[in-house]
Amino acid sequence: MLGSRGEVTVSKEKFERTKPHVNVGTIGHVDHGKTTLTAAL
Repeated sequence: MLGSRGEVTVSKEKFERTKPHVNVGTIGHVDHGKTTLTAAL
């Protein structure tokens, strides 16, 4: 974050992830339901 004079300030709060992070990759032909599948997940 930038302060009022342009200096960098550091937040004292610790970030805590409450949901798991998941990457999903799909390979398939056009119009074979890839978007529908990932939306359902």
